Amino acid sequence: MTMGCYEGALRSVIMAVKSQGHRAAGRELARLGVDSWMEHQLRFPNRPTICPIAASSSGQRLRGFSFPHMLATELHRRTSWPLLESSTARLFPSDTGRSRGLGLTDRWARRLRRQPEETLPKSVRGPLVLIDDVVTTGATMTSTVTVAHQLGFEPIVGLALAVAPSV
Repeated sequence: MTMGCYEGALRSVIMAVKSQGHRAAGRELARLGVDSWMEHQLRFPNRPTICPIAASSSGQRLRGFSFPHMLATELHRRTSWPLLESSTARLFPSDTGRSRGLGLTDRWARRLRRQPEETLPKSVRGPLVLIDDVVTTGATMTSTVTVAHQLGFEPIVGLALAVAPSV
């Protein structure tokens, strides 16, 4: 579910936040994005967990914040749904840079709770809301949904501010 197509004014504002680090614009866009998502009356069998898809390390360093995390924090503020704070780490690389010998499921589990998949608390599983700023090809969202499903999250809903015209 998105606010719109990644073009025109929406693209310009998102780029100002992502490339130039405009926090105020990011906070306002997060508020508007959550308004848009909430209009769809998201319903789940029980409280979902919110998980922002991690921003690139270089982009996060450049602007000093993660825009997907800003969006997720606003959704958490408005709904009180649990927010995975550790999800600001990159999805596939490990925290230590040492991923040799770990499968994708264990890497993602470590990202969620810094634990192997077998010890991931059952309270973390269940409905999941993935948050990203822009879906360009859909590859990141698709791979994240696949791994989240393997970890026992269901249903899984993806929310973004915008989607590229080609997706």
